[in-house]
Amino acid sequence: MYELEKENLKQFSSYIVKILRPSYIRRFLTEYLSPDMVETILSEEVKSVTSATEMLMQNLMALDQPGWFIAFVDILNAEGYTGLCEAIKQWDFKTIESMEPFKLLLERIEQSITKQIKPTEIIPLMGECLFDREYEEIRAVTDRKGNIAGAQKLIELLKRSDKCNWYKSLTLALQSCNYQTALDLMDHDTDNGKAVDDNQVNGDEVNGYETTVRFEFREEAEVENLSENQASGASSEDSDGIKLRNYQKELCISASRGENTIICAPTGCGKTIVALAICENHLRSSPRQKPKIVFMATKVDVYEQQHKLFLKHFGEGNEDVRVAGICGEMGDHLPVGMYVEENDIIVLTPQILVNALKSKAVQSLSIFTLMIFDECHNTTGKHPYNVLMTNYLDYKMSNRNAALPQIVGLTASVGIGNFRNTEEATNNICQLCANLDVRVISTVQENVEELRSFVHNPEKDFFPVEKQSNDPFLSIISKIMSNIEDLATTVYNIESLSNIQTKDYGTQKYEQWIVDVQKKCRTLHLNDKMEESRVCRALFNYTEHLRKYNDALIINDDARTKDALDYLEAFFEQVRNAGFDETEQKLTAFFDGMYLNESSVSLWS
Repeated sequence: MYELEKENLKQFSSYIVKILRPSYIRRFLTEYLSPDMVETILSEEVKSVTSATEMLMQNLMALDQPGWFIAFVDILNAEGYTGLCEAIKQWDFKTIESMEPFKLLLERIEQSITKQIKPTEIIPLMGECLFDREYEEIRAVTDRKGNIAGAQKLIELLKRSDKCNWYKSLTLALQSCNYQTALDLMDHDTDNGKAVDDNQVNGDEVNGYETTVRFEFREEAEVENLSENQASGASSEDSDGIKLRNYQKELCISASRGENTIICAPTGCGKTIVALAICENHLRSSPRQKPKIVFMATKVDVYEQQHKLFLKHFGEGNEDVRVAGICGEMGDHLPVGMYVEENDIIVLTPQILVNALKSKAVQSLSIFTLMIFDECHNTTGKHPYNVLMTNYLDYKMSNRNAALPQIVGLTASVGIGNFRNTEEATNNICQLCANLDVRVISTVQENVEELRSFVHNPEKDFFPVEKQSNDPFLSIISKIMSNIEDLATTVYNIESLSNIQTKDYGTQKYEQWIVDVQKKCRTLHLNDKMEESRVCRALFNYTEHLRKYNDALIINDDARTKDALDYLEAFFEQVRNAGFDETEQKLTAFFDGMYLNESSVSLWS
């Protein structure tokens, strides 16, 4: 019975064993297999899920009970294996097969990406790509063993996913959480195989190459301060009923004139109230017949807060000012173009708009009359903000007389913290302004005392400290890094993967070398595919450890040796709690041996 189905299951078993987890269909097992066989399969699953599934498939071939195949398909669908269920129903595994390159990429970069992310930040953004029990499993592992072990569990489960949108969901989640290094590794189009050389790293513009520096600053949403802001006795009420403090009115001036503006003011001062006032003024006075505003937030939690605030302020169901919100995977299921067309204010995460432009659901940014970028300092590199502004600038240059939206950015910092001197910081601010097509940065100048009364900024004292002429920490860590480089060379000629030759430990240039090597590892090809996988995983592991040591040297340079040691100890504690394989044991031995080094005693005694 079901001979044709058995033959097809046998033909496609290589796909099924990579996805199915027998314990998830326990009800089917207990109904159609003997108790001893069920126990054997579930015991095997503890050691190897793939091996347990192979055992299950062998037992399916021997079944002759009526209805077992229909029951098998039904249990797959009921337990959430919708992709696998559909493939078996149609005997068409092309969709599942199309996911293989992405899973192979994920396996290749696993040793790096698992050391960069916090899984509990990622999984709430993954939608239905994981089962509820898998979410709980990831949380439990993370709570018990740390972020690296939790990230390994996340990657393990994604590699067994039958959902065709898991890769897109993961990249969107990394984007929302600003894990740019991990996102670059996930990007199939990163660099298109171009090499990076010393000239590109050393200068802003050398031999025709331009170096892009990415900077980040995170600030929390200011929603918790808004009720106080609106009710404060120190506020004055404008004609539309928004209560603005004087410094908030000052921040509104340039934007209210219709100028492209970056509004830069401290966290907690009520920039969202300023944005609401700008929106009201724009809706009332825009020269365009039909004003349309888009407000963008980089993170889902901030989007949710700001969307609720806009609905509350303008009135949910208000026919005069219609407000809508879209975020995350909602954009895959909603007609974004219709939402944009039918509403006056749209609150969304920026990738939604990027995708809508690519799919032509939104024909052009010219449909908007005002675009507000929350946390606009992220408008750099491949961030969706910068993708949108590149589209904006391209349209502006090719359509000189076209109507374009006004641009307003909100930020607590224009991102100068990573730069070493005034010239670098100034150039960076100018680059941000250029990216946003802005000529005005609005800050509080006349009402500083009022601002200070509402926002407390701690006073800072600066004390010049001379660099140690003989730093034992630098010497010890440099020796460890050199040993790791030698170890990596035994696996592959790592120096051949990057054109960056002069790289000093404890510098941003060394970080750039790591990035360049990892990008080349993504596309490394060897004749022996198993050897290729082994080499790439090892190199990603080595370079990720080198990154941590490099970070520690930078911390040691800017802070205390104790802070650098604490950073490394926290990392290696998580490494020991995670999949502590032979390579990790060798790398951890370098760190453990540091404590036995006589010259290091003074560092932690």
